[in-house]
Amino acid sequence: TSTSTAINSLSTGLSATNSNVNSLSTSTSTGIGSLSTGLSTTNSNVASLSTGVTNINNTLNSLSTTINNNTTRSANNNGIAADMNGTGSDVPKVTAGSNSVAIGANSTDGGRQNVVSVGSDTQQRQIINVAPGTQGTDAVNVNQLTQVQTTLSTALSGQQAQINSLGSQLQQTNQMAIEGIAAVGAMASIPQMDRDANFGMGVGTSTFLGQKAMAVNMQARITENLKASINGGFSGGQKVIGAGMLYQWK
Repeated sequence: TSTSTAINSLSTGLSATNSNVNSLSTSTSTGIGSLSTGLSTTNSNVASLSTGVTNINNTLNSLSTTINNNTTRSANNNGIAADMNGTGSDVPKVTAGSNSVAIGANSTDGGRQNVVSVGSDTQQRQIINVAPGTQGTDAVNVNQLTQVQTTLSTALSGQQAQINSLGSQLQQTNQMAIEGIAAVGAMASIPQMDRDANFGMGVGTSTFLGQKAMAVNMQARITENLKASINGGFSGGQKVIGAGMLYQWK
């Protein structure tokens, strides 16, 4: 059940020992200074072990082979690095950044603080199965970005349609203005009736920025001092009509 001195070999259970056990094949419930063979279960500290441990429920100071099941944790001062390669050939390293985590073979935080790294400058990895972010500091996945892109594209398409419509209206207005100016120019080119005439008719033509126009004018002397006129100019789809009277004296 218990012993206070060294035991060279033991093949069954041991409740307590105050000295070294050279060989043990089953279990122990208290501290072991040194163990050179397999141990099924221990509930307390093991200072040194050169072979496998099936289950350990407390601290292990030194182990030269494999731990199959560890119910506690291993941590360093501020960061932790884990080997996710699955082969154990890559040595995990302590990250340099305070409160930082580096996950995966050859991952490093580059000395940055408060970061999580899954690779390095030359070896990047994807983080998959990320849920949609809901808070301001959450990560955003590709589905959310695609949704934003679709919404923005739809909004921009609507804006582009309005811009195209406005551009078309501006072009139409510009053409109407050109035609109107050409028509007015044709009207202004018609000569005035002489003072001694009682009736007159004239035509005129003009061109403005490549747009041609023509105009017709009719003038009549109502009295010696009163004269009236009416004229119209035409260019493209635009029509300009004007009328006026003139009273003159000496």
